[in-house]
Amino acid sequence: MLRRRDGPGLFNRRPYRIVGAASHRYRAAPRLSEAEVAAFEVAQLVSLPAEYREWITTVGNGGVGPDEGLGPLAEWDLVRGQKVTQADFLRQAFDSGQGRRGTLCLASHPRREPFLVVSGASAGEVWIDEGGSLAPQVVQGVRVGFFDWMDAWISRSLRELGG
Repeated sequence: MLRRRDGPGLFNRRPYRIVGAASHRYRAAPRLSEAEVAAFEVAQLVSLPAEYREWITTVGNGGVGPDEGLGPLAEWDLVRGQKVTQADFLRQAFDSGQGRRGTLCLASHPRREPFLVVSGASAGEVWIDEGGSLAPQVVQGVRVGFFDWMDAWISRSLRELGG
C-alpha cells in the first residue's frame, strides 16, 4: 500500500520526518502466515476482520503506521498499556459503553490508543481510546475500517512530506 501510494518515493527521500517514523522507519514487520493467523483465530474463537487479516498476511504484522507504528498481533491484548486477563475478551461483543471487550489493540500509545473492533455490530471498525473515552475513527464523516484508516494516515503523511 505504501509503495503503491508513494510513487515519487517521498518516504525514502525524507526519512523520519513523520511523528513516530524513527520507530518504524516506514517499514512493515514480517508478515504472518495464513496458518499463524488461523491458529490465533481458533485459539481466540474469533474471525479477524478481513481487511486487518489481509494486512498482516500480505503487508506486515506491525511496523509502519500511525504514530509509533502498528503493534504485532501478539500484542492484541493491551488496553492502555495493561495486559487483558479475561479469557473470552475478544469473543464478547463490543459495546463502547462497556469498555474495550471485543477489540484488539492496533498500537499501544499512552494518550491515544487505536483499536480494531473484532466482535459485535461495529466489527471491522477502527476506534480510538483517549484516556478511557472511546470514539469511532471517522474520515470525511464516515466511520472507517482498517484500510481506510491506514489510507488516511498514508495520505496525511505524504502531504506532510510534500507529496
